[in-house]
Amino acid sequence: LVELKPRRGTQVLNPSIGRIVEMFEVMAELEAVCARLCARRGDPDLFADLRGWLARCAAAADTGDASAYYTANKGFHSAIYRGSGNLFLSQQAELLHLRLTPFRRQQLRLPRRLRQSLAEHGRIVAAIEAGDAAAAEAAQRAHILIQGERFADLLAQHGSGRE
Repeated sequence: LVELKPRRGTQVLNPSIGRIVEMFEVMAELEAVCARLCARRGDPDLFADLRGWLARCAAAADTGDASAYYTANKGFHSAIYRGSGNLFLSQQAELLHLRLTPFRRQQLRLPRRLRQSLAEHGRIVAAIEAGDAAAAEAAQRAHILIQGERFADLLAQHGSGRE
């Protein structure tokens, strides 16, 4: 992670576990709003796009390929950002997603996480397609908060838990 500071140069960041958890909390709220707006504004093209990404996630989960799953997962989340119909929100979500990439990616290596994530994606798509804004928002928020929790689990497994 690198931060560019005007007139001060570039700084390599080494965020604390607490800071990472805070970032996941903000990401959960941004993505929850995106999902809510998708449910309100979604159309058949968005639904088809989400179903396509869901199928790619399923194929990667079937083979246990965490790297392929991550790529499909990124497409899935980007489709939700775009589907919100709010360019500013979409851009902010993409920026934070990028900052969290190393942490989001690692949590997919936990046992059973690919299948759990896929099931969460299924609930999100079902709520969006049903036009249930509250359910889409809740499902998306829970999905991102779980990612943060799973990242903390991963750290604990490797002896790098909170100290």
